[in-house]
Amino acid sequence: MTEASTSAPRVIITPTVGRVVWFIPNEHDPIHVAGNTEPHAAIVSHVYNDRLVNLGALDRNGGNHARIRVVLVQDGDEPPLTSNGSGPASYCVWMPFQKGQAAKHDKASAAPTVTPTPTDADLASAIEAVRAEERERAEREKAAAVAEAVAAERRRHEEAEIARMLAEEEAAKSKGGKQKGGANA
Repeated sequence: MTEASTSAPRVIITPTVGRVVWFIPNEHDPIHVAGNTEPHAAIVSHVYNDRLVNLGALDRNGGNHARIRVVLVQDGDEPPLTSNGSGPASYCVWMPFQKGQAAKHDKASAAPTVTPTPTDADLASAIEAVRAEERERAEREKAAAVAEAVAAERRRHEEAEIARMLAEEEAAKSKGGKQKGGANA
């Protein structure tokens, strides 16, 4: 038997929208402050599953920063690595008070909610989901840029056509005025 199959299942805190967590940005995150090891307060804004959430993370000045598909490290989990494995990724955790409350609730509960430890396949699936969302976002941005370029080109053509029509109209007026002026003379 493997170690994972013999270890006792752990009680997991189920995230819900509006819950407060600690956000730990990696060194490449714009709200990371060099030398600062304090976590940032964050509010869960969307829940994908027990280990993947969207956040509104606060910087040191209280400014809100959206963070999507952030790994929620549950008690006993290892913090995630970046997609290329070069270092730690940004992640979030429950505050110690919340962990204590969950432990008290678990002891008092007759039938605790048990979630198995994620497998490598679960983590790979979560990483692929993040990558797929990044690809989709890039495709949407590219489509928006193409649409804007097409609209700008259409506006240039319309403006050129209007300018041509106005020039023809002016030329016709001026030609008509010369003919009238020549007939009256």
